[in-house]
Amino acid sequence: MRSSFFCLLFACLIARENAQRNCTKDDYMFEYTACRADGSRWRVSVPKQVGACSGGVNPPLPGKGKPCDFTCASGEYLQTQGDEECHKCPPGTYSLGGNIRFDTWDKLPKDFTIQTENKAYEDGLYGSQHSQEVNCTRSRWYLHGDYVAAPVGSCLSNLVLSVKLIRDGQLTFLYDYPGYYSASLRVRIRNNRCKLSPYGTDRTGTTKYLLSTDSGSWRQESLPLSAGQNTIVWEVQNSGFYWSQDGDSRIAAKIKSIAVTGIAYASTCTSCAPGFYSRSGASRCERCPADFYAPQKGMSDCLPCNTTSHFSYSGATECIERSTCQEKDYFVTHTPCDKDGQTQLMYKWVEPKLCRDDTPTAVKLPPSGIPEKCPPCNPGMSSVNETDRQCMYCPKGQYSNGSVTCMECPPATEPAYNIEVKFWPNKERLPDSVTLYCVTEYQTSGCISEGWEFLSSFIGTNPHNSPIAFAKLTVRTAGFRGSESVVKDVAGVVGQVKFVFELECENKCQFTFNAMSGHEQSVEVETWTGSQPKQEYSYAIKSTDSARFFWTFQKTGKEDQKFMMGEYGHFHGTSDVKDSTSRVKIYLINVTNTVDGGASYCKRCLIESDSSDQRASQCQGCPEGHYISPTDRKCYPCPLNTRLNENHPIGSESCIPCGPGTISKPGSINCYSDCTFRDDLGRQYNFTRLGNAVHNLTRSSLFTSTGQKYSHFFSLDLCGEQKRARCYHDVLSLLDHRQKTVSVVHSHVCRATLMDRPGGLVFSIEPASLGDQLLAVVNSEAGGNLSTPSFIGDLATHNETVLNFFFKGAGATAACPEGRTAVVALHCDVTKKGQGELTFPSKCPDGTCDGCSHGFVWHTEVACPLCTVNDYEEVEEKCKGNKSRIIYSWNEPHHCFGGVSLPPNKQVTCQKQPNVVIREVTVSATLFDYKGYIGIALGIAVLLVVFLIVLYRKNRKLEYKYQQLKQSAKEGDELPAPETCVQESGDEDEVVYEQGIKPGQMLLKKLKGMAGKRKGDEMDEMEFQTVKLGPSSSTV
Repeated sequence: MRSSFFCLLFACLIARENAQRNCTKDDYMFEYTACRADGSRWRVSVPKQVGACSGGVNPPLPGKGKPCDFTCASGEYLQTQGDEECHKCPPGTYSLGGNIRFDTWDKLPKDFTIQTENKAYEDGLYGSQHSQEVNCTRSRWYLHGDYVAAPVGSCLSNLVLSVKLIRDGQLTFLYDYPGYYSASLRVRIRNNRCKLSPYGTDRTGTTKYLLSTDSGSWRQESLPLSAGQNTIVWEVQNSGFYWSQDGDSRIAAKIKSIAVTGIAYASTCTSCAPGFYSRSGASRCERCPADFYAPQKGMSDCLPCNTTSHFSYSGATECIERSTCQEKDYFVTHTPCDKDGQTQLMYKWVEPKLCRDDTPTAVKLPPSGIPEKCPPCNPGMSSVNETDRQCMYCPKGQYSNGSVTCMECPPATEPAYNIEVKFWPNKERLPDSVTLYCVTEYQTSGCISEGWEFLSSFIGTNPHNSPIAFAKLTVRTAGFRGSESVVKDVAGVVGQVKFVFELECENKCQFTFNAMSGHEQSVEVETWTGSQPKQEYSYAIKSTDSARFFWTFQKTGKEDQKFMMGEYGHFHGTSDVKDSTSRVKIYLINVTNTVDGGASYCKRCLIESDSSDQRASQCQGCPEGHYISPTDRKCYPCPLNTRLNENHPIGSESCIPCGPGTISKPGSINCYSDCTFRDDLGRQYNFTRLGNAVHNLTRSSLFTSTGQKYSHFFSLDLCGEQKRARCYHDVLSLLDHRQKTVSVVHSHVCRATLMDRPGGLVFSIEPASLGDQLLAVVNSEAGGNLSTPSFIGDLATHNETVLNFFFKGAGATAACPEGRTAVVALHCDVTKKGQGELTFPSKCPDGTCDGCSHGFVWHTEVACPLCTVNDYEEVEEKCKGNKSRIIYSWNEPHHCFGGVSLPPNKQVTCQKQPNVVIREVTVSATLFDYKGYIGIALGIAVLLVVFLIVLYRKNRKLEYKYQQLKQSAKEGDELPAPETCVQESGDEDEVVYEQGIKPGQMLLKKLKGMAGKRKGDEMDEMEFQTVKLGPSSSTV
């Protein structure tokens, strides 16, 4: 209690002292008022802490401040609390003056945010099952040290910068956008003043789609900015079903540097982050070089590491202790071959050298200069001369095993082309189709000499790569031979990828193999973790398209990466994390049956050549639609109404019969419809009117949550051999010739995604074939696998006919492992004249419910069967003056089109027969009339019988009550008790009638009374009048 009292007393004394303290000039600070309309402002003094002092020095008088558009130069700051002049930034800090620039992407700057949006699936176009399969985190912009990149993915990815400008300024940035993988890149600028955009109709800012660049090159783009708050968005639109996978090297776009002018002055300088330093008046901070480090922010110089015992990566915050040198810390290379075909073995430390060789247990570098025979080139390649280190593929028609010069293939043989690498002496002797690279998510200095080292018999990742580095090896090919060759006579397989590898892992290392065909997404084929013994792996190729194959190695997983990154996103030293020496060794890579590459041997031609020139070494392929006979090795065309299986053109069994409703000519690779059809009932159809043109259909516009407008475009043709439907990729507009078309899909049915661009331009991306082959044309009543799909629904509500065209797309994808399909349902509707109406199914308004199976409904009179004489009736009118008229009319309901025309009405001579109308109709119509009349007559008879029965029963009830009253009156001249008049209906059988009158006679009597005038009415009245009430009767 006493302590509390003293504390209160002390606080009161302090408050009294402060209240009595006189103010000094240090108790005031200067601030600028808001800018006026003319751009001027005032500089006024305000207390640093309200109530801290009183009296003393008066606050400085307000004065005119610097104009609102005043800024300092880069490397300077405005001293607002002093002389109001620009001064240089002290060492360890930097300033951009009235500008800001971002060119280091180790950590996301505070003014930036990254957003992703699941565009295709949020709109609910392809069912709910896919919403669980798409992970938008794989589509996020990610930091890469020198640039920020957006990977290929299935989501919308935004890099957002918010900045406030005090005057009009400019945005300048460097970007790399190759325009691949169906991805678009645009920049959107929104200003709070809502000024009109100079780029289109967007009245809230600037929107501009960026032109593509050559892969690996940078393009500069500048856009104006308005004063006020600006939001700048770099948006990558990955339309379709593509997503990025772990180890996938595809990048949709990169941004290297971003600069903005027009911001407010810098009143202070910013300290450099750990791992960076700066001199006086710096406009940017520099990264510490290797073997130097900066342990804290605001460093004017980097501190050196003790290079004898420690090392560091570039931009390090601490040094890492060197380990003792081992055999894996050096590698062997070869000197150029001399004129005698000899080379010398040279042993070198892996650079930079990160181990110590001055300890007793350290491995010493072996002596160099040992001569040996030059290693050969890889199969299919040869040196230009004996002293040339460069290996080149043999010319077309030649082969080599790598150790000899290229030679011509013998007659009746051809080169067996492959891309095979089994010797790894140096980079110069690798094929051009093999590329090596190494990247990190946070810094570029984590890779040692591209991340790979050549060890003659194998290639391995550098054991001293950063634990967060991805070392990648890529092999690309222009395609596979397909129909000209078959691998081991296995149908559907056109090539093979085989590789031999070994994993040496100390921690959780990971090795991944990915494959990508054409423009499809990269597929993660297999992943290995932990140490693995030397082994062989094979992967079958089933598409002749161009392809890329990726081998990716990383020492650590994602969780380990997060642990190793510090507060500012820089790599820690070994105080927390051990620098693993894990690596992968690849001994052999062989991609077979390619259209490019080289041949190490020649194989016998499958086709026997009729040429008398025996020097020809190139095999002749069969013409299109021809198969190879395995007996005489000659080409034969597939028979009529069959098509060739191009993946296995060996033997007559490779000719596949055309499906129902389709035909083909001899020697065809596709079956088609000739726009005619005959169903099982013998009805004929002719839809030439629909098949003579290509029909396009566009889904109504869709919008993402950010307002991005897009739609799906479909093109289809029904008849003919040629695939006339076209869908394009990367076509801006017919009026815009700056951008070339990247690819075109030719098919019977195809789809593309359309994105609106400012100025009325349209961006078409991601074309896909939905109908490369026409499988069948059948009536909807066919049943089985060829019945109308459930999502199209039951169209034949009034016995109309429905014809289904079944198409299948080319190849399978990861999203559609069974391939894409399309069904076009032609619905007979005589009200839809001409070409009718082409629509989407009501259950799947975008034409598909799962992204793989597509459907279209075509309501048209052309889908009805051709009319015949059985589809109309003939009626002869009543004869008038020995003349009558015969009228022809269509049967109802009317479900036919074209064919036989309706005959004109005509007059005939007749013999007049009064009250007789001769009606001639078809047999089916006459039978229908007779049956109708008979049914009506039977119905009337049944109603009469029921009426008589009801009338009879009511009469019995009345007669029973009447007899009861009469008997009661005779016996006591009193009315019966109330309950005697309300007996159950079952008592009617006990009625006692008057003597001499039977029930039948009573009923007859009543009927007669109803038919005429009854004379017995007076008698009845008299009988009721004789009834008298007794003295004991009650009326209750």
